Amino acid sequence: METFVPLSPVRVVRSTLALVKAPSPFVVVAESWPSVLISLLALKLPIGGAFFPTKFHQYFSFQQNKHEVSPWHPTLAFTSSAFTQDYVYFVSGSRDFIKRVWPKIENCTHVIVSLELSRRERAHNTYRRAWTAGLRLFQAFGLLAESYSDRACGGATTNRFLVGFSPSFGSPPALTADVQRSLRHYVNGGVEGRFPRVSVDAFPHIKDPPRRVVKFDDCIRVDGLMPGDNPTALVLCPSYFLKKHWVKRRLVASELMGLFQIPSAMEDSLSEAVTNCIANGEVLPFECSLTPVMCTALLRQLWGTTGGVYLMLLMLMLPWAMQVLLMLLLMLLLMLLLALQVSYLMLLIRMLLLMLLLALQVEILWKLVKRKMGRFLFNE
Repeated sequence: METFVPLSPVRVVRSTLALVKAPSPFVVVAESWPSVLISLLALKLPIGGAFFPTKFHQYFSFQQNKHEVSPWHPTLAFTSSAFTQDYVYFVSGSRDFIKRVWPKIENCTHVIVSLELSRRERAHNTYRRAWTAGLRLFQAFGLLAESYSDRACGGATTNRFLVGFSPSFGSPPALTADVQRSLRHYVNGGVEGRFPRVSVDAFPHIKDPPRRVVKFDDCIRVDGLMPGDNPTALVLCPSYFLKKHWVKRRLVASELMGLFQIPSAMEDSLSEAVTNCIANGEVLPFECSLTPVMCTALLRQLWGTTGGVYLMLLMLMLPWAMQVLLMLLLMLLLMLLLALQVSYLMLLIRMLLLMLLLALQVEILWKLVKRKMGRFLFNE
């Protein structure tokens, strides 16, 4: 039962990830889509077992040896498992599901619980009551609850998630993002098909788009966010095939997977299932779950480590204003070293300082470009 996942090629973030060192292996228990499993594989963290619906097992690759047993198990198998308190448990699901699983993990030291609520066809008051009931459940279990919104973490939906942490973690981590994306970053103007057209003169240009849903007529504008209660709503999209018109259409599978931060390595295998959900009006597999980017951010906040060779990464994670100040101080230090007697050691120190200054300057320019022109140039 205590099987560990080997290194996996699945990646969730395109840039370099900080080193994450957890105190013990993870056990994932998911009623539906196990989003955190993507992050665990990307960060190459040890997994003691993962319990989630068998229909999703095919999307998570596991490179096992001839005599090795896969750590993926059906969700119901968790009740008969023999895990101890020496694991980190990540549980996700509905309120009733969490209540059923809790007796198995209530005495464990490291527990993270994510409440999953579907907003489709739910009145606002009904959704609020379900959220409040979940919050009270976390409080009854002694968990420290924190609310995370997708838009605050750089996403482009209005989804919010309630996550509970066992007291051993201390204060719940805070998640923020430098880049604020909108639907424009995920819409592909090359989608082919016959769609209703709208003249570009029919809707006004928004100079400073708000971080909320922006509507035009019966559709959603790409300048704002996608409503969490209807991710398959009509969207007013640009088209490469039309110069003076935009089109009204629903997002296709690849666009929705990008919107919910699904890694590109999973798109080919998951595309058919997502397309069928769109056609049948069903809830998307990953619609109610934390995004992999949010899960990765949580893991890095809780167990991210820096130091030694990670000094450069730590400096590049500073706010850009701090980087400018640091660059000026390094330039002053370099000028002082130039006044000293030349030696091999001094030459080496100067070279290292110059490399550090160059890296800081590139990072500062990159952040400034993203701030000014990000929503137009960086369509991921």
